This record gives sequence, structure tokens and C-alpha cells, in this order.
Amino acid sequence: MRVASGTLFGRKSLTLIEAGEPDAEPWHFLAFEDVEAREIVPLDGRYLLATGWRAWHNVDPIAVFDLVERRRVFELRDRWVLPHMWCWSPARAALFFVQHEKGHGYCILRERSLDGSVDRQHRLAESFHTRELIARADGTIACVENRTEAQRIAILDPVTGEVRLISLPHPPRQMFELPETGLRWLSPDGRWALRNHLDTLPRARGRGGLLARFLRSAPSDEGRHPDLSDGTRRFGIALDLIPLDPAEQQRTIVLRYLSLADLQGLPNFGEVLDALASGDAPLLPLRENLEQTIEDKLLLHLLRKLNGVAWDADSKGFRAFFGDQQRHVTIDGEIGPLEPHAGVRKPEALPTLSADDAHKAGKPILRERSSQRIALPDLSGPAIAAALDEMRQRMETQGPEALSFAGVLAFRFKTGGKSIGEKALFQAVRDLPAGEQTALLPALRALLTSYGRAAGSPSWLSSGSSDTAPGALAEAALALAELDENAFLYLREWMASLDQEHDQIGSEKLFPIIAQRTRFATPEALCFGLWFFLQQWQTVSYEKRWLGLFAAAPGVIEPAPFARMALEESRVVVAASEGASRLDSCLVNLRERMPGDFWGKAATRELERLFGEAIATEADSG
Repeated sequence: MRVASGTLFGRKSLTLIEAGEPDAEPWHFLAFEDVEAREIVPLDGRYLLATGWRAWHNVDPIAVFDLVERRRVFELRDRWVLPHMWCWSPARAALFFVQHEKGHGYCILRERSLDGSVDRQHRLAESFHTRELIARADGTIACVENRTEAQRIAILDPVTGEVRLISLPHPPRQMFELPETGLRWLSPDGRWALRNHLDTLPRARGRGGLLARFLRSAPSDEGRHPDLSDGTRRFGIALDLIPLDPAEQQRTIVLRYLSLADLQGLPNFGEVLDALASGDAPLLPLRENLEQTIEDKLLLHLLRKLNGVAWDADSKGFRAFFGDQQRHVTIDGEIGPLEPHAGVRKPEALPTLSADDAHKAGKPILRERSSQRIALPDLSGPAIAAALDEMRQRMETQGPEALSFAGVLAFRFKTGGKSIGEKALFQAVRDLPAGEQTALLPALRALLTSYGRAAGSPSWLSSGSSDTAPGALAEAALALAELDENAFLYLREWMASLDQEHDQIGSEKLFPIIAQRTRFATPEALCFGLWFFLQQWQTVSYEKRWLGLFAAAPGVIEPAPFARMALEESRVVVAASEGASRLDSCLVNLRERMPGDFWGKAATRELERLFGEAIATEADSG
């Protein structure tokens, strides 16, 4: 079964998954309908798991899909579902994921079977703080915690609910634990965990063949370590092999010995390392803060030469990575030769769909999910007015967010045996006789007003899934601007909902329509033009002379009323900007565009006087 994923970019990007056999038509589906996927992991040949980026209030989505039956098996929403804090149990045919309990840490395991017959919680132990978990062949779940005061392992039997705790003796550690001090790298079979060996610092010269591969915590072995071929003093990087079952014994394996020359930056500190290797006390606590000692620095430098570990699938050995080198180590202590390597092996990633392929495959899904469908008997004025009323009622009763999908709010209309979009609908409005156009204008005004008030300022809803799609109901707004000479108030409501920093439809289409239709020849048109200028001047400064806005003003209004109008609209804009705009900046922008004639000079003086008084009053009251 081939599985690939891609991103559907838009106002709200989503993850598209493609799954299917090579010779079959692929199944395309969305991981989640409101957030992008964070992890996509095949559980076996049939089931696929996805976790999502946090949606809201720390709630994370997690879903399982059946790739054979092509269905979503289940989707859960829970608090604090962290990456990799889950495991799949083939023996139980169930998913286990860690849940957070307030005041007690990550001490709850939730079990959810694929068939839905089991959905329950298991409490591990008081204040058990799970760091990793893994399912084992016998159906039990092994969980590892790391805390400053102790390290524990919990073995859960989901059938009985019994939890067996294993406490590992360990010296005290610092409050903020370093990864180098904790259990890491669980084996695939759930029988072993690895931890940096910090009881002693291994040291050897490789003389006389007396060095065993294992330290005192492991059985004796007369074989020589492959790194000890001469008498050079070397210091070792060792791992403790920790059994997750008490029947096994802990072992310590020296992965690699490094000379002072290998430890770049440390050749002058051989005496410090010698003192550490000669001491009987454990090497903890390690500190990486203001209290860090030279010993801490040297130990961390040494330990971090180990870049990672990758277990074999059969859990009988693993590969250890050191920069551009690696070696294989078995759990029985067989040390392989150093080999070149490009880096730490990472889990094989799913193939990635190109942006074009993802968009092509996902477009039908988005179009179907994001479209509100309305029956339209015909394209007459009364029928269209009724459809506009239906759009408004849905907006007022359900709200724009509930009607949208993936940041897209669009309407489609079933008429004459076919489906048309908003663009075609409002073109039909433009084609109506003048009388029918006039009759439906109240419905169009009410629609834009309801949307503007319900959507908020700004709204991130778009009319389509592409990056260039304008804001929701853009076609309705453009039609109203063309047909209604009194559209200013209603267009303000809609314009306030736009993300005007990124959506240019207002400056590129709507404002030119208003300018051409009105020539700003009335006080109402001039007032709208001033408001538009003041709240969006930075994105349309390229417009020559603002399409005649300031040139038309002297023929419409005297300087003093113009200045009062400008101050009032500036206050509206500043109040709506939530601190992004100020009266003084509005004055600067207005003054720069005043005509240089007598009217312009008089208007500029009045602007400076009125704005000066308003700014002074604000300063006194603040």
C-alpha cells in the first residue's frame, strides 16, 4: 500500500493524504478538517495514524484510517497529545496514548480499540510522568518516566489493569534534566532501554589484552575492544542497557574509546578527565547552567559525541552514530568496526506530493466541503432575492465560521439542472432588467451587512481555496458597488471584515468601481472615499491622485466641513485599528495629498487646527 502526503495551502492549510495500491485508483482524503497533520504513521499494512497540530485550548486531534475499506475509523480530540506519546498494539488491535492529569503529570494511558469496543483509561501510578511508551508482543505496554528524584518503568497489562512498577536506583539529578542523564531509546520489542553510563568514566590504554568489553556491571569478557589497538590513553562513551523485565540483568557497554586528540577542544584537560575516571563517586548531577563546572563541560562534550542510536528491527542490537561514523553493537556486547556514515538514521518518511499534485487532488474535496448549497428555481429577480435571503439567514443563525471549511466560505446554487457559483449568480444579477435589480438590492445590502457584523474584523475567510482568492462574498460586494448608488454604508461593513494587508480586492477592484460610478461627486461618496483612504492608504498609494478623490473635494464641500469630515472618519479608523493607527498619522497622510490651490491650503489649515485640538485633548485625558 503506497501512502503519500501533501499540503493544501490556503487561508487555513490542511494535509492531504493519498493511499492505494500501485495499480488502483488512489484514495484522497484530509487528515483533519481544521488543522495540519503533525505525524502520519502507518500502523501496519492496513491502518494509518495521524496526529494534528493543536487546534484550540491545548486540544490535539488524533485519527486512525482504514486504507482497505477507505474510511476514517475514528477521530479523537484530547488535551496535550504530544508527538510520539502513543503506541500501537497489534496484539490488542488498539491505540494507547498518554493523557495529562492536572497536578499529576502524564500518568494516564487511554486505550482505544479499532472496533470501538474498548475505550478506557488506565492510571499508571501517582505522579508517574511518562516520557516514552511501547507496545510489547504479549499485549502489555511498557512506559518509561524520568524525574529528578527517580527513574521508574511501568508495565501495564491492559486486560487486568495491573501496573507493575520497577524503580531504578539513580543518584540525584538537577531540576531541569538533561537528555544525557535519562532513559532513552526503547528497543522495538519493549524489553530494553538505554541510558548513558554515568556511574564511572571508562578509561583504558589497551595494554596486555586485559580490558573487557563490559565494565564491572557486566559479565567478564577477555576480548579486546576494537578501539584499543595501542597504548594511547583513551576515555570511553558507555551506555547502560536497562532491562524492562526484572528477569534480565543490567549491562554496561562501552561503545567507543576516544583519545584526547579525538576530543577536539579538550587536549588540555586530560588531568581533569583522569581525576573523574579515578574517582569512585558517580558523575551526577550534570549541570548545564550558570553553576556548570569544568567537569560538567568536559563530560557533556564527551557524551555528546554520541549523536544517536537506531535499534535493529529484531531488538538484538543497534547502531550508534558518532558524527560521520557509525558502528553496530549487539546486546551481548559484540562491538563492530567503525564505518563511515552521513548522519543519524531517521525513520523513513512518507513520500511527499508536490503542491500542484496536492492541489489538483484536493480541489474536489475542498470544493465539496466548503460550498453551501442553495436551491434556485430560476435566475429571475425574485428567485435570486430569495436565495440572498437564505444566505443571510444561514449567516445569522449559524455564523460564518460554522458555514466555512478550511477557511473557505462559498455558496453554490442548483438551478436548471446545473450548479453555478457566486460569480455566475451575480453576473446574472447584472443582466437583470433595472427594475428587478432595484427590487433585490435590499436583500443584497442585508446579506453584506449580516456577514460583516458576524465575521468580525478582520475575518480570515476566503471565497476560494487558492492563495489568491479574495475574501468571502467578494462577488456580492462588487455587484452591490456597481448597482447601488447608496451602497457605501453596507460596503463598509463588508470591507471591515477583509484581511486588507493581504487581500487587494478592495484597492484593485472595489474602490475603482466606486470612483468610476460616483466620481466622488456627492458628500456621501466623498465620505466613503476618505474612510477608504484613511484605513487602507498604504496598500493603494500607487493609485494616481487617488482616482480623483481629492481633486473632486473642492467641488463638493467647503474646507471647514471637509476637515470635520476627515477628522470624524479618522476617529472611526483609529478606533477600529486597535492601536495600529493614530490621529497624527492620519493627519500626515491627508496633508500630503491636499491640492496646492486656495481650497487645499484652507482645508490644510483647518485640518491642522482640528487635529491639533483633538490630539491635545487625547493627550490630556490619557
